[in-house]
Amino acid sequence: ITTAPSATFSWSGFLQRAEINQSADNLHVFLMICGLRPVKDPLYLVDAFSEWHQEEPSVYMVIVGPEVDPVFTREVKAKVKRSPGVRLLGEMAREQLQAAAQNCFAVVNSSLSEGMSAAILEAMDLEVVVLARNIPGNAAVVQHGVTGLLFSDAQ
Repeated sequence: ITTAPSATFSWSGFLQRAEINQSADNLHVFLMICGLRPVKDPLYLVDAFSEWHQEEPSVYMVIVGPEVDPVFTREVKAKVKRSPGVRLLGEMAREQLQAAAQNCFAVVNSSLSEGMSAAILEAMDLEVVVLARNIPGNAAVVQHGVTGLLFSDAQ
């Protein structure tokens, strides 16, 4: 994996696009990079992040990725709309996405099944914290407590 984050990326523009109107100094943005389809399970963490955001308004989860499954995409959009602190952005160019990852607090992966996640590998290459669901594909890449953190439940 090689990364080449965009040198022209604007973090403030990203936050504005995500409708996050806070000082960039105290934000904790968790970035979930995934196509909107059931196997990626982006809804798994929505309630937990929304609750956390309500306790700590500086915490946000931003889901970024293409609309792969139209029916599931409608479900995701509806859930995110009702979930404070959770945002949904469409697909971004890889260089822009890598630059966004560099600026976020952590990259999150909640897939039900995963081969070798490019998002996780890219985050590691960019030296960004990785939080990944404890499934065989993620556990093969993420060494818990060393190269990232593996979780087994949404809390």
